[in-house]
Amino acid sequence: MSIWTIPEPVRKVFDSFPLKVNEPTKLPLNGNDAGMAVSKGLTHVYVYNIAENGLCTDPHCLEVQSWIQLRNKQNKTESDKITISASSVHVSPTDSLPFIVENSHKINNIKPQSTKSEPVGRVKYLQDKGNSSSNEEVYCSLIDTWLRSCWIVSMLDPRHLAIKESIYILEEERKELPTQILSVISNQVNYRLIQELEPQYPELTAEANSYRARITGYSLNSNILADVFDRAEECLAVFESLLSKNKSQAIFGDLNGGTDLGRLDILLFSYTHLILWLIPNSQLARLIPPLVRAHSEHVYNKIFC
Repeated sequence: MSIWTIPEPVRKVFDSFPLKVNEPTKLPLNGNDAGMAVSKGLTHVYVYNIAENGLCTDPHCLEVQSWIQLRNKQNKTESDKITISASSVHVSPTDSLPFIVENSHKINNIKPQSTKSEPVGRVKYLQDKGNSSSNEEVYCSLIDTWLRSCWIVSMLDPRHLAIKESIYILEEERKELPTQILSVISNQVNYRLIQELEPQYPELTAEANSYRARITGYSLNSNILADVFDRAEECLAVFESLLSKNKSQAIFGDLNGGTDLGRLDILLFSYTHLILWLIPNSQLARLIPPLVRAHSEHVYNKIFC
């Protein structure tokens, strides 16, 4: 066999790559607009992995899946429903999932649009002034920034290596690819996760660049870790306080002037559900307070049951 022959497992993965890709399509911040975004012109969504219970294993993917599930419940005809399946991350132009196939067969990424980070103290001030209805995006920013940062550092914990790979590496790749190639892919996952932390902790990315060849053994500075978990705890405390004042069945629907699930509900659920399910004994899981746990269960039952 020629040294240039591509091994069959590798070739099978690369055969599925699109020859043409397009710019990412951002998922709007507004919950109603987000629901419309996944209901028009969409036929299929690709995600990292789907567990045996049918749920996506990554927060961004679960967020989109939740909107799709709500949308599909309103469509009785099978031909009108959006389908979802797992795919290799390498098909994506931004090395991230989910991405969509539209009716025109054009391939685009769905990338939840993060807002500018707001200090927890400012959010508490807005909350005390009773401006929650007009500041939903600020609350979403807390989740997109501080809860996500804590999710990322939890995934970088060597104790969660197998869980991280089961979330971000396609099951077929984990089973079929040679160990050396799988190790390279795992390194790439770590590097992408670390890059996401750059806006808050730019020194991490600079250090990771010199570490890239052996990033599986990368460990975070203890001071940074403490800061990440402190901010996540403050973030979750904000939502525990919000829920304690909310009378509409432990949901944030009234932030939008109604009782339906909004973007804030689904965004928070997409993290808390996966944390409590995939890493239930982690430091991050122990930070989730009682009402936020109950909220996660409530949203799950409303969408997936």
